[in-house]
Amino acid sequence: MPIQAPQLLSWLRAAGEPSRLRLLALCEQGDLSVSDLAQALGQSEPRVCRHLRILSEAGLIERLRNGQWVHYRLAANATAASFVKGLLAQVDRGDAVFARDLDRARAETGGSKDSTTRTFESRLGRFRFSFGNGSHFLSNFVRIKAYLKSHRKRGEHQREQNCRRHKRRSPRAL
Repeated sequence: MPIQAPQLLSWLRAAGEPSRLRLLALCEQGDLSVSDLAQALGQSEPRVCRHLRILSEAGLIERLRNGQWVHYRLAANATAASFVKGLLAQVDRGDAVFARDLDRARAETGGSKDSTTRTFESRLGRFRFSFGNGSHFLSNFVRIKAYLKSHRKRGEHQREQNCRRHKRRSPRAL
């Protein structure tokens, strides 16, 4: 099926940036979270999110929500997928940058292609998994409870100080 010129131009604009081309190459390997992609590219998550948004709006990748997690993969649209695969076929996979990105992505995901099993492998997932894992649970619970209690006291103290300040002010004369 022939691609209309405006559609082709939007795809070329979206893919025509080095970071986005690297993201397309990574998304071809399977669905990856934003933190996985940011680690693989060595860029900040907000920057990677911006690139992903541009690629997603162009229709080259799709966004998959899995509970609180969002993963990205190549679009299921056959025309867009064939465009991306054709584009990536022209890329030298032996290039040091692409090889490094792929190695980082594999290290970050543990080589797993299933996004559900990798949920606990992202940074927040690792924290949540260790937080709820046996021996650390009680000590973390006590630490968080103490932290919240101190913030509550600090907030009450601040409110008392504000009330005292307002009481000291003399009423304005009419």
